[in-house]
Amino acid sequence: MGVIAIKNKAVAKICLVAFFLNFILFAVKLYVGLSSNIISIYSDGVNNLFDSLSGLVTAVCFLWAVKSESALQKGFLSKTEQLLSVGLSVIVVFSGLVFAYSSAERLMYPTPMWFTMSFLWMLMGTAVCKLGMYFWFKKQNKKTDSQVLEMMSLDCRLDFFINLVTIITLIVSKLEFYAFDALCGIGISVMIIISGGKSLVSSVKELVNIPDNATRQKVEQVLSSFGFNGQNSEVTFQFAGTKQAYIKSENEPDEGTLEEMKSQVLEKTGIEIYLLK
Repeated sequence: MGVIAIKNKAVAKICLVAFFLNFILFAVKLYVGLSSNIISIYSDGVNNLFDSLSGLVTAVCFLWAVKSESALQKGFLSKTEQLLSVGLSVIVVFSGLVFAYSSAERLMYPTPMWFTMSFLWMLMGTAVCKLGMYFWFKKQNKKTDSQVLEMMSLDCRLDFFINLVTIITLIVSKLEFYAFDALCGIGISVMIIISGGKSLVSSVKELVNIPDNATRQKVEQVLSSFGFNGQNSEVTFQFAGTKQAYIKSENEPDEGTLEEMKSQVLEKTGIEIYLLK
């Protein structure tokens, strides 16, 4: 098994753990949110559900990548992962808008909320769990250098601060200040919309194959050192995503040269190179 396959398998296992942990957090917050009638807690719980589904989808894609051998399979996998990422981002943004509407409605028509110490301890437990996940993802990212884990760690940090807001909301509910719940719900909705919007923009860029110019230049410099020139009429150089590039040339390199070229491009740019025959 190659280095890339080992890395993909490790990231897939971490994503599966994230799937189960986020699903448990979703269940806890759903129970507390519905039982206390606090919409901000319920909204945060649904946000964890999307985090859970995202982890599951990512894990499946990476496990599939471990078994994929041909460039065609890897290219199809890349597109599938990008499409799913775009779909999940759209759902997150839409959910944020729905929660914002519900919170605004709650602001106009307040309803009673219920506080118990058990609810408070449950929410504090979820906050500690999210903080622990943040440090764990950061540690694992140092080992795998995975952009996926980096994004998941940032998401956990955002969720931790959202947790703190929901805890404050639950405590303030004892004062029967009904509008505070709605205001917190709107605040959380805005954070979810912004986070989902950034993810959507990033996913769309990958889907339509828009790597930055600096990345293109670095890859082409390495290719040029092996006799491949992206501007040469005999060579077709095409990015299939921000982490993959496909080359088609009339002069096919020998196996040793190809492997050395792949190794240098991956080391210097983080891009996986595939030769289309």
